[in-house]
Amino acid sequence: GSQALATVRIGYSSLTPLHCALGEVLRNTDVLARHGLTGELTFFPHGKDQHEACSRGVIDATFSCEVPAMVHLDRLPGLVLTASPGELGDIALVVPADSEVTSVDLLAGRRLAVLGGASSELVLDQWLTAVGMDRHRDLRVEMHGGIGETAVAAVVGGDADAAVLWDPWLTLAQHEHG
Repeated sequence: GSQALATVRIGYSSLTPLHCALGEVLRNTDVLARHGLTGELTFFPHGKDQHEACSRGVIDATFSCEVPAMVHLDRLPGLVLTASPGELGDIALVVPADSEVTSVDLLAGRRLAVLGGASSELVLDQWLTAVGMDRHRDLRVEMHGGIGETAVAAVVGGDADAAVLWDPWLTLAQHEHG
């Protein structure tokens, strides 16, 4: 006889190619059924929609890339990361080799170049909160876009005392600038 399949509610991105493909594979194959599951699959055009569905308990699991995953984990302490193809990317405070800045608490009053994006901004704010600082009050922050080349150039050229970079741009900066 056939057993009733357990239902799992899964959310996935309709815009991110890999997540969309994975969701469609689950939707159009018997992968879940072979493991005793039936899927209730919902696609989300935006990460915020996915985040809100997670917070309301509308979905049981979701696929996400690094930035939304970090935001979800930070804002929803009840969530856990159960599988990953790798690790969440590294984020680092980058300073010149001869810098007096040897820790986050020594950033007060300094110029900081930040590679824009949820990952770097989220982690920077967590670091600063941990030492009783606020980036808008205690630092002179300049946001940078692109792949971090202008943030790195600001530090190398002396226009910034430090930079906050996240992978893969952190790795690129390390390779190019030691």
